[in-house]
Amino acid sequence: THRNIKNFRVPPKRQITLLQTLREMGASLSNPSFVTLTAAALCGTVAIGVSASLLLYFSTFFWGLSAAQVSIFQVGVLIAAIAGVAVASPLSKRFGKRRLGIGLFIAFIVVTTLPIGLRLIGFFPPNGSPWLMPILFAERTLAQGLAIVVLIMYSSMLTDVVEDNELRTKRRSAGLFFAASRFVAKARSGAGAFTAGQILALFAFPHPPAP
Repeated sequence: THRNIKNFRVPPKRQITLLQTLREMGASLSNPSFVTLTAAALCGTVAIGVSASLLLYFSTFFWGLSAAQVSIFQVGVLIAAIAGVAVASPLSKRFGKRRLGIGLFIAFIVVTTLPIGLRLIGFFPPNGSPWLMPILFAERTLAQGLAIVVLIMYSSMLTDVVEDNELRTKRRSAGLFFAASRFVAKARSGAGAFTAGQILALFAFPHPPAP
């Protein structure tokens, strides 16, 4: 992209006060599309973070898998990453970013909860069954792929918000919006792990109190 630098629009230099800066930040961050997108992203990424943080516990104590078996799921993560990046663009062109992001996040919730739900009602292979690992591998790979596409849609829609905000305010606040994007990413790892820890502490895992 270096050859295109000469075509960039250079914003005029301004001398603004701290109060003006804060007002402009507030005007940009109150963009309706940004508020909606960020609120949805926070809820979604924290949910993904909680799921990822509890995954090892479910694998070990619910599904009865060994460390070697759990490590096999990393192959699925690699497959999901490659597949997710490959299908994100054609799917977004076919269905639209907003519809695709919402639909795949709902699918992520269904896929990640389906095996546990089926086990609880007795319609899932028992621990130790030769079918258990293939089914869980397929589920984890699909769930990871769905999550990756959802996160790609979020980043892509955030870029659209930058353009929308420039039309509204005549200022290009890309740095501000992408700083907010990093906050969402930190929320996924920080708040997700914290919430998962609080859930485990609430039930005194792995030693629940006697009834």
